[in-house]
Amino acid sequence: MVTVDRAGRILLPKDLRGKRKISAGTKLIVVEGSDGRILLRKFDSEELWKRLDQEMRAVDVDAIAKRVRGEIDAKIRKKYPKVFGRH
Repeated sequence: MVTVDRAGRILLPKDLRGKRKISAGTKLIVVEGSDGRILLRKFDSEELWKRLDQEMRAVDVDAIAKRVRGEIDAKIRKKYPKVFGRH
């Protein structure tokens, strides 16, 4: 069990910090669960980068950008028909 101090800080037990390699300056993500639980997860930018890289390999970013650009152009042409004319 830990206690929250007046500044809202908690002290993680030393054995937990050692086991999880948490030291001064380590970033933690705080998540509130729908059931009221508060979860802390160590933020690892390398792990996040690897996951994003792996997931994005299956995504055709150029096709998405082309589709979005087309949608934006269509909205602009519709909103400003005198400037761009109707095509």
